[in-house]
Amino acid sequence: AAMIAVPGRTSTVYAVASAIGAIGALQLAHTGSTLDSTMVLILGLGGGAVAAWATSKRIWSKQQRLERAFESPAVGVAIISIPDGKFLEANAAACEMLGYPDDELLEVGIADVTHPEDREESYERFKALVQGSDAYSQGALRYIRKNGEVSWALVTNTIIRDQRKRPLYALAQVVDIGEQKAAEKRLEQLVESKDRLVASVSHELRTPLTGLIGFAEVLRDADAGLSPAERVEMTESIAFEASEMAGIVEDLLTAARFDTGTLKVARVPVNLIAQSRQVAEAMEPHGLKVEVLGEPAHAMGDPARVRQIIRNLLTNAQRYGGEEITVSISADFGRARVAVTDNGSGVSPDDLDRIFEPYFTQDSTPGMASGFGLGLDICRKLAMHMEGDLQYSGEPGAARFELTLPPATQPASRPDDPGDARQIHQSTPTDPTGHQSLPQERSA
Repeated sequence: AAMIAVPGRTSTVYAVASAIGAIGALQLAHTGSTLDSTMVLILGLGGGAVAAWATSKRIWSKQQRLERAFESPAVGVAIISIPDGKFLEANAAACEMLGYPDDELLEVGIADVTHPEDREESYERFKALVQGSDAYSQGALRYIRKNGEVSWALVTNTIIRDQRKRPLYALAQVVDIGEQKAAEKRLEQLVESKDRLVASVSHELRTPLTGLIGFAEVLRDADAGLSPAERVEMTESIAFEASEMAGIVEDLLTAARFDTGTLKVARVPVNLIAQSRQVAEAMEPHGLKVEVLGEPAHAMGDPARVRQIIRNLLTNAQRYGGEEITVSISADFGRARVAVTDNGSGVSPDDLDRIFEPYFTQDSTPGMASGFGLGLDICRKLAMHMEGDLQYSGEPGAARFELTLPPATQPASRPDDPGDARQIHQSTPTDPTGHQSLPQERSA
């Protein structure tokens, strides 16, 4: 007997002689203390045994590579019987993906873990592969974990056949693509939202622009016979429509500056009750009646951005809420607060998680345009950039948006104090997830 040493493996080759004098070798291979499941009988003469041993070594190396690939933690691999589709073997990645222990997974079949709506397509694809000559088939389908969760996977099937090309079993490689599918869905929703935005912005700008042109043409007509009071009314309407357009453009520019990280906000004392009254009075000519309540409260922030938030909240209440709109000012627990409340139906429970998403809109009050879906998103981001927040709370018959800001250490010198240029802060750029990062410290 001759011992042949291979790293991690010992092989013993015994000489063999038959009754007719043929000489060969019997190879017994050992790994550790376990005898391999196969013994190779090599018949030949002279150097034939050495060549056969080299071939056996290559087979063993190939087997080791296949075993390592099967146990890959990145890809789920399973061996499936034909034709019943039962799992014969599965690696740890496949078991983890499907949520089954390996012994339980062997009790179920492919149909049990495939989403009902995808079973027929999966079966037809698998059937065509078994009956055809293609090397493999690949497709995305939904699978069901043991706990009932549904996700997406990219499945590649290969049929293992015998020498006569008869199918023995199937080898399935499974990669979870749930996150990819979720990202694709979010992208589709974003594209749809932006399409709606373009259409909505066109409508939002066209409405006040039409009024501007109409009033201007009437005023230009010397023969219109307008009374001084009518001319004043039309002039006020022109001013209001122009203000509406300016607000829309301001929101669009603000959204763009958020995306590029170029938005600047001031850090000065702001008189919240004075700012609220200023916005409410400016919106009165268009039929908006607002009651401003509370005691003077001062917050640290940007007066122009605070007015922008209040304007958007009042416009939102007018479009989607009831006729009774109230702005309440208060300061407690170390925060200054502006709450806009209306007696409308509030936000649908199905929409609560989406009201601050960009481009999201609800059905508006009859006779009112629904807006283009950037107002609340902009308001919350502006609040956060002033180290505050914007939250919604509602109940049947009432809807409430509350802006909170850090309190000012001293009162504002005047209601529209623009602040010192040294107190202007530039917003930080948008991070890859689309969220805005708050400034870590203030400028001098």
